[in-house]
Amino acid sequence: MNKNSNPRILAHWHFTNEQWREFSYYEKLDFEHRTLVDLRTILTLGAAGLGIISIIAATKGGLPAFFIVLALGILFFGFCFGIHRLVRMDTERKLNSMTGEVKITSRNVDVNGAVFHWKGHWSLPYIEKDYIYMGEEKMLLLNFTCNGWVYVKGGKEAVEKKWLVPVEPGKESEADAVIKELTETWSQKTPASVEANK
Repeated sequence: MNKNSNPRILAHWHFTNEQWREFSYYEKLDFEHRTLVDLRTILTLGAAGLGIISIIAATKGGLPAFFIVLALGILFFGFCFGIHRLVRMDTERKLNSMTGEVKITSRNVDVNGAVFHWKGHWSLPYIEKDYIYMGEEKMLLLNFTCNGWVYVKGGKEAVEKKWLVPVEPGKESEADAVIKELTETWSQKTPASVEANK
């Protein structure tokens, strides 16, 4: 597939005011819960790692080296957190609208202009079903998860990203077709052939 070609659209859904309001509320709660868990892990491991590095720096360069390494580490974590918040605020701005639109292609998902992709070092998505209830009715949600890695000190560290995608009521069969296309069909491809299709 040519990199400049448009990816094939697998689904295109639209949502009413009530449907989008319910999804946006649920998505925010889900994100805040996941972020809180991830933040606790990052703070615990990051603080432990930074403490060890600072102590090593202190043994080699004394107290000034300790404070310099500690300050640089805090600045680095603060910078990463700031970038994370800016990206999230942009996503919230796009989701905070009266109505919604979702496009799923063979390469990404566009949720009201917030685009989530699985190119580069990310794996193809793993998709699970969930539901939210609106009175006696319910709306299907697709939980997308992609695994990837980052390079740290010459080694790879596993990471993952997740996002929720609402399904327009009455389009559940289309959602099943999307899941089949992105998981069953693509899972048969070798890593080399997947790389060639990016």
